[in-house]
Amino acid sequence: MRILPAFLLLGFIGLNACNEGAGTISKPDSFEFGRTMEETRTRVLQECDSMTIRMDEPIQLPTAQYSQSQLDLSGFSYAGQKRNVELVFADDSLDLIWILINPGEDSLFVEEFTRLYGAPTHIREDATFFLNDGVAVRNNPYEVLFLSERLKEPYRHWLDSAD
Repeated sequence: MRILPAFLLLGFIGLNACNEGAGTISKPDSFEFGRTMEETRTRVLQECDSMTIRMDEPIQLPTAQYSQSQLDLSGFSYAGQKRNVELVFADDSLDLIWILINPGEDSLFVEEFTRLYGAPTHIREDATFFLNDGVAVRNNPYEVLFLSERLKEPYRHWLDSAD
């Protein structure tokens, strides 16, 4: 049996106690796909310690035709801890959410998402995807990913072609 650091184990016990585990690791309600950066910024302003707006980022998302921008949050509460969050907007529409997690938490998140969503759709060396549910857990860097409905098929094509 693998022994987890006590703070991780206690954190996930607390995680499971809240909303039966589902509400605290699901996509935060504050982040609604399709919202503009300004709508999202206004909505989450009081939920984080600080915020940085990054306009005119290099276009990497297949859903971005004209622009890609990012809203970086620090101190946003997710899964019982304050975390850094990166919200990525394609043509001013929220499409991608990265929530940074601690090393070692990745396997715990994978276990919880498996409990919630069933078997992963894709397992790679660096990430585990529950693509039908728009969720992934990455281990380099350590992050939880939520992706919009419109990104699921491009991701599926990319993941299937990588196999």
